[in-house]
Amino acid sequence: MAFLSIIIPVYNAEKTVGYSIESVLVQKWDDIEIIVVDDGSSDGSLTICKEYEKKDTRIKVIHQENGGPGAARNTGLQNAKGDYIAFVDADDYIENEMYDILLEKLCSTDADVAICGYIREYYKGEHLSACKKVTTESAEVSKKAWRQYFDEWYYKNYFNVLWNKIYKKEVIENYNILFQTDIYNGEDLIFNLSYFAHIQKVVVLDQALYHYVERRGDSLTHRCDPSFFKNKIYLFEAVSKFCQTHFSDSHSYCSIYSVFLRDCFQSIDRYYQDKETIKQIIDHPYTSIAIQNSASANGAFLLYRLALKSRLVWVVRKVSDLRKLFKNHLLGR
Repeated sequence: MAFLSIIIPVYNAEKTVGYSIESVLVQKWDDIEIIVVDDGSSDGSLTICKEYEKKDTRIKVIHQENGGPGAARNTGLQNAKGDYIAFVDADDYIENEMYDILLEKLCSTDADVAICGYIREYYKGEHLSACKKVTTESAEVSKKAWRQYFDEWYYKNYFNVLWNKIYKKEVIENYNILFQTDIYNGEDLIFNLSYFAHIQKVVVLDQALYHYVERRGDSLTHRCDPSFFKNKIYLFEAVSKFCQTHFSDSHSYCSIYSVFLRDCFQSIDRYYQDKETIKQIIDHPYTSIAIQNSASANGAFLLYRLALKSRLVWVVRKVSDLRKLFKNHLLGR
């Protein structure tokens, strides 16, 4: 039986980490280790994790000074003994057959990575207020055929994230693939770009087995930082380079432009009062390129494109207001 290492980075997650760990402990795949990396939490997270470590020998808890999620995951990788690697965020939880299903498919198809769908959940306090299931068709895909699927994978966040996948540790070690520690948002995408550049086969399942949870006021991805848009530019350049290297047909990756338009508005949301910075986002060359190449007819993405195309600060602020109203409704703010 294949041995699986599951890495859980933890930072100030005392309200959710217990439920997250328990969802992993009840997995039907028995041959696992759970590496919990406390990244300098200032709440009771470390104490909770230590209690679980005492109760179950499959759990190993590591405490380190705060270095961000990339550093925490690197610590997990350096301590992992498994043949395969998976990641779970401390805010989330998984279906009790997730790894049994993914590993069986990974091993039976001799693929290099297995990917499943997910359910995005929004909570008002402790109550589920809305959820969205994100899936795509099942497929076994060789590297030569990726271009047929990549656009949808990227658009639906199948490709970008860590937590809906199982990776081969052999690939990670052979190519020294680690997480960047100098960015706080998108390090998972950069990791995946490096990993996928060195593999030959992907297996995708149409089942939603991971629960991605969003609550009011949490998540590192909501932190405001002056370098936020610069970080989005860096990610756009990285995924563009990957696509240009691996896909000859530019129509195979139109989704990267739609996602960049969304990233522009995530930045505008944060810089709402800073008219000069908003203007810089509107006038950035990549924004113009994304407007020209974005192919999505989705309502939200179409609105982003039209607003940014207007090049008017007051127009993009209005769209930002609509985004906030919708998000506040979901999260009960």
